[in-house]
Amino acid sequence: KIAKQIQVVSFGFFVPIFFVWVGFNTNIGAVLAEPSFTLFAVAIAFIGTVFGTTIGAMLTKHTPMEGFTAGWGLNAKGDTELAIATVALQAGAITAGIYSGLIVMSVIATLVSPIVFRLLVQRHARGMELGKVETA
Repeated sequence: KIAKQIQVVSFGFFVPIFFVWVGFNTNIGAVLAEPSFTLFAVAIAFIGTVFGTTIGAMLTKHTPMEGFTAGWGLNAKGDTELAIATVALQAGAITAGIYSGLIVMSVIATLVSPIVFRLLVQRHARGMELGKVETA
């Protein structure tokens, strides 16, 4: 019961405040002035997660499509990346420009990945209905 109350307080109060604070610390001007890092971070995030999961699935005798779909499901970069980037910025390990690029990468991945994941799952479900998809 105590854990549930702590979860309600943290997710209902502290997490939204953290996201607002991250937004206020993001310098979109730095991202627009030097978009190459952000584009690189987005590419690495998508390629690393999606294709890394696909390879891992294949190594464990799953189909490439199962790995590809799971990769999109895992690709939503949310609170973890934001927290790590914030700690790195405050520790002086990264610049404000890199921080802002990482935040934009996180937002893009968080918005795009669930959409692609849902489309892939729906496609798989339609294939199952038609008897075209084999189960693992």
